[in-house]
Amino acid sequence: MPANHVSSRKLSRTGHCETGRGIQIFGWIIFAICLLGFCQGCSQFDLPTTLPAKNIRLEQQLCVYSDFQLGSEHRLLTDATKRKSDLEAALGVELGDELIHVYLFDNAANFHRYAQQHLPNFAERRAVFLKSDTKLMVLAHWHDGLGEDLRHELVHGYLHAEFTWLPLWLDEGLAEYFELAPGNSTVHQRHVSHLAKAFRDGLWQPNLERLEAFTDSSNFGETQYAESWLWIHFLLNSSPERSEVLRSYVRQLKTVPEKRPDLHSLLDSQQSQLEIAIVEHLRELAQTASEGRATGSTSIAPQ
Repeated sequence: MPANHVSSRKLSRTGHCETGRGIQIFGWIIFAICLLGFCQGCSQFDLPTTLPAKNIRLEQQLCVYSDFQLGSEHRLLTDATKRKSDLEAALGVELGDELIHVYLFDNAANFHRYAQQHLPNFAERRAVFLKSDTKLMVLAHWHDGLGEDLRHELVHGYLHAEFTWLPLWLDEGLAEYFELAPGNSTVHQRHVSHLAKAFRDGLWQPNLERLEAFTDSSNFGETQYAESWLWIHFLLNSSPERSEVLRSYVRQLKTVPEKRPDLHSLLDSQQSQLEIAIVEHLRELAQTASEGRATGSTSIAPQ
């Protein structure tokens, strides 16, 4: 992100969001990162002034525009803003304070109608993160799972407020990890079940170098999202030494982003050992899950 990106934002130190004509957004060249969209390539869209704007409020780093009224201390936004401090604590870095514009549509029909006309590649998504040279934006619509969607997309926003570049697996892995509600388990049961079955069926085994080779999330499927989450969970939760591996890598991305290092290259001989250990980590997660269900369907033991 350009060095002058923060200075170009329209948020005063007194905490006023941009309004009126400031909502007009034309000629965007964006990077889109979707909760379900799997696309990080460059595209050009015209975003007219039909975005939600009936209600505008400032919530820490977020300027929230909505077609409906949110309570003054709605937990939807409280949980979302907490994710920044959770990210900073986990990664051991301070993230930028650039304003993130959040547009909340009141229903799916209005969101999809807007997306179909102006963001056709994302018309079937529930939420999307957009990044240009001058703005960070999240678009979403109200539904029962909005909290998870919003936390996921805002993780992208908080990260891209600080980092000029992130590898796709790390960007999505952190978003998947922190999309779960604060205070709940960090175990993404859907990902555990998917990877456990794929491993048991001989369709998948961890390979960090292969995962890091993905740069276009149009080719990033369910298995890649799940494996990205698993690497983050493994590194953050299996031992202090492995947490430091991730933190050291993130610090390098922050201080020398132009080098764009791969984590597997930095691990060198440790990579194969970690790939063995991460299978055991998955086995333990699957076993814990199966103990809570009579069928034990997530076991990764050979049949």
